[in-house]
Amino acid sequence: MPLTGESTVAEWFADPRGAELLGQAFAAAAGGGPIGRLAADPSTMSFVGSLPLSRMSAFPGSPLTADTLAKLIAEVNG
Repeated sequence: MPLTGESTVAEWFADPRGAELLGQAFAAAAGGGPIGRLAADPSTMSFVGSLPLSRMSAFPGSPLTADTLAKLIAEVNG
């Protein structure tokens, strides 16, 4: 099943290629900003795991802009 913007964060991390790409996007934000801090907190990530990936782009300071999300989707399903 292809991953989409409506796939949950947990579904992305359950897919080996999705986990790699999403992990890289989160790692790029790890140096600062709220998403980097969220990614470093396992309890928060378990909550975030139930959200569709497209909702992550609505968070202030999210590295997952609409363009980044489109690139992730194209790359993971390419």
